[in-house]
Amino acid sequence: MASLEPLPSQGPLLSIESLSAGYHRRPVVFDVTFDVAPGEIVAVLGHNGAGKTTTLKAAFGLIKPLRGQVRYQGQDITGTSCARHVRLGMSYTPSERFVFPDLTVAANLRLGALMEASRGERNRRLDQVHELFPLLKERESQLAGTFSGGEQRILSVGIALMSNPRLMFFDEPSLGVSPAITQQILSALRHMA
Repeated sequence: MASLEPLPSQGPLLSIESLSAGYHRRPVVFDVTFDVAPGEIVAVLGHNGAGKTTTLKAAFGLIKPLRGQVRYQGQDITGTSCARHVRLGMSYTPSERFVFPDLTVAANLRLGALMEASRGERNRRLDQVHELFPLLKERESQLAGTFSGGEQRILSVGIALMSNPRLMFFDEPSLGVSPAITQQILSALRHMA
């Protein structure tokens, strides 16, 4: 996870073109267009209610766009399921705490690699996550629900990394997290890019 393998094409990893999305056929975002290059970190900024989460959900397949196109590695994935997006190499970490509180830290991380058939590959990814976030190794037998909010956020990032994504979506990665933990998360993301 320290570095990503080069992609076969030099085009954008993700292209969002004229995307409009919303809920119950009512648009929340209109005509959003941007590209994400391999290794690039992109931030979608705006005030509360501006449609940042809706844009991410539409790009990741959690909601279907009303209009526009989502392309991943040149392939049109508009309106396809988030399960397919994960198989293609994408991950999404929502703004809410995304852990299973009654499971251990280790069990939560293993769930992030469910689609990986090889035990060796799962173990390699786990070692990489532990290298980025030593806290998760130190407290692997602890129930996730006993972690602080910031520690749960770190665990959420670890879960996302276990799927070995080429593209990661984070919705408000610093929400409710101390500046020190925010810095740790952002440092890990920069290291991976």
